[in-house]
Amino acid sequence: MLFFIQRCWEYVFPERSDHKSVRLAANEDLLRLVCPTDFGEFVALLDFKEPLVRATVHEAKFKGNEKAWLMLAKVLESYLKHLPRGTVVIPIPLSAKRARKRGYDQVYEVAKRAMRTLPHLKLDTHIIRRRWDTVPQTSLSRADRLKNVQGAFIASDTSIISDVRLVLLDDVVTTGATLRAARAELARHRPASVTLLSLAH
Repeated sequence: MLFFIQRCWEYVFPERSDHKSVRLAANEDLLRLVCPTDFGEFVALLDFKEPLVRATVHEAKFKGNEKAWLMLAKVLESYLKHLPRGTVVIPIPLSAKRARKRGYDQVYEVAKRAMRTLPHLKLDTHIIRRRWDTVPQTSLSRADRLKNVQGAFIASDTSIISDVRLVLLDDVVTTGATLRAARAELARHRPASVTLLSLAH
């Protein structure tokens, strides 16, 4: 009887394909796909064209999937653990409007979980914030993406930036416009370096 009820439930409410992919995957499955690639201005850890990568990012970004956050955190940890002591990791913040709508900021959620095992690094969500709500980058052309985020960030806590290594983190990067706009704002406050890092590209 229970089996019949479960099958009826699955028929009426079929499981999302992305959710199923993440549910059936192990951390090691995603870790095997890690291939840090330097695209000149930014480094990406995963190839978004890989089906498991795409499914995991979608579940983390749009569904608040805890397992997806943890899987991506393991990927991030594998890269961050090699960074020098005192490096500050800064997740690119969501706009206030999108954060309210989703109820979470997926980049922060991933970074928070990765940093649990990295006491030699610091996570900071106060250094930079958005001045305004920007249009989602995925809906824009390359030229419009640059205009969309130009001047969109402001450093609101600059006391720890000077002469410090910073890592700006985003989940998915296409052109890198968002990361570059945030770096331009931080660079005015003379950090030792700013690394642009994306979970996927």
